[in-house]
Amino acid sequence: MKRKPEEVFTPRAFEVNPAMYMPRADLETAFVNALRGDKQIIVHGESGSGKSWLYKKVLADQDYDLLVADLANASRFGSVTKEFENVVARNEKAQKVSYVEAKEASVGAFGTGGKINHTASFQLDSKEPYERCLEFVRKRAGKRGAAIVLDNFERILDSTALIKEIADLITLTDNQDYAAYKVKLVIVGVPNDLRSYFSKVDQQNTVANRLTEIPEVARLEPRQVQEFAVKGLREEVGVLVSDEDLKLITDHIAWVTDGIPQQLHEYCYELALIAERNAGSLVASDCKAADAAWLKTALMSSYTAVEAHMNSKTTVAGRRNQTIYAIGVYKKQEFKYDDIEAIVRKEFSESTNDKSLNVVQLLASLAETDPPLIVRTPRGDAYRLVNPKYRMCIRSMLQKDATGNRVEKVEIASLA
Repeated sequence: MKRKPEEVFTPRAFEVNPAMYMPRADLETAFVNALRGDKQIIVHGESGSGKSWLYKKVLADQDYDLLVADLANASRFGSVTKEFENVVARNEKAQKVSYVEAKEASVGAFGTGGKINHTASFQLDSKEPYERCLEFVRKRAGKRGAAIVLDNFERILDSTALIKEIADLITLTDNQDYAAYKVKLVIVGVPNDLRSYFSKVDQQNTVANRLTEIPEVARLEPRQVQEFAVKGLREEVGVLVSDEDLKLITDHIAWVTDGIPQQLHEYCYELALIAERNAGSLVASDCKAADAAWLKTALMSSYTAVEAHMNSKTTVAGRRNQTIYAIGVYKKQEFKYDDIEAIVRKEFSESTNDKSLNVVQLLASLAETDPPLIVRTPRGDAYRLVNPKYRMCIRSMLQKDATGNRVEKVEIASLA
């Protein structure tokens, strides 16, 4: 094998893995255009969709220096300003501020000896933490571009005070003293339309006018998943696999991971480990073992949540299980009861023929049971999964039984 699996598949690597970065021309172009504009930038997309690698790749390509302020820390401290203090402390050398240094010096008239105390005073840096971040990244960048990234915006959604604090920072970007540093703000988070969150604390809607949002950083297309698998498994790790098996494997990977880059890394890592045990080779049937290993290592909490909502094996039709299976099959993020009922009738035609399914009630139950599997959308006319990982979990843990009329789950209790 050419490279170790852990060197190729790096789902939580802080730095971009250049060998496995999947180019996203449209998103990268939109980001570059936003950098050239006069507004601050919003990057959004599902957890694990590749937002961090995208902004790091584009900023590096555009020769930008950057500082990252983690809003998870701001949530923990109850202050964005406090996180800026941490950023400065992590990146800036210790400064002598507001203290008196006393040192003894040996002196004497005509060299006769004797000691006096010499005192030196240092002025306190009067800049507040945000401006100190601006100043630091601008000095470090020199004539290059500079950016401050506010990452993990979803961690402060329940705090009006923290959202208002960021709204004030955005407003300050037009202040002459702050604008002089020429540092771009990049706000990164999961929810779409992040500007709407600022409208709750900005009556004049002045903040939204200072922001531009690039298109959603979404899942990879099946073609990109295939390129990822070929690049990682065959070219980088050196796995031996036939073209026919590789096509079946990549189709399965695209299905169970939903094309989410982080999950692609995790799933392909499990496949690469299986290949190691198989003298460097893979066949399509190895996906079954990869499913179980991936469920255990990456999706165990999701597995437990989905399992808690399933029918027992003693139910006649297992209609609830069929409904959950159908939710996994459905490809869009939001769904209505008729979308799911259509899938149930198609996938389990024999057991649903001329039967009333009552999918409306089943979906309501999945949303009301604590903890819920799905939630209503803000409009109230559709549902979505509470966690995008639930869809991946459903696809890998649920399958039709031999009759094709019932749903059974992959048992991983023995692996836990």
